[in-house]
Amino acid sequence: MEYSVQDFGKLLNELTAFIHDNGDYLFMVFAWGCSLAIVWLLFRKRKSLLPIPASPQTRAIVGIMLASPGMSSDADGGRTRLIMGDTPTRRTIDWP
Repeated sequence: MEYSVQDFGKLLNELTAFIHDNGDYLFMVFAWGCSLAIVWLLFRKRKSLLPIPASPQTRAIVGIMLASPGMSSDADGGRTRLIMGDTPTRRTIDWP
């Protein structure tokens, strides 16, 4: 079933008349919905933060990784494998 342009125009005219007649109520529903969303965002239970690593060695490794922006996966010569617990004998050679 195809709708002609005239039928679409009639639908738009009816929608416009509905909004003109009930626009105040529609706005109030929108305003209350936004207010409820804001209240929910302010009072919802937030997720807890990740625990701080207990080992000083782990904290040092993570600190080095975060302070070195050029480090990523295997492209850095295997330094990131320290966090994954890989043995030093299996690491690749660090290039200057």
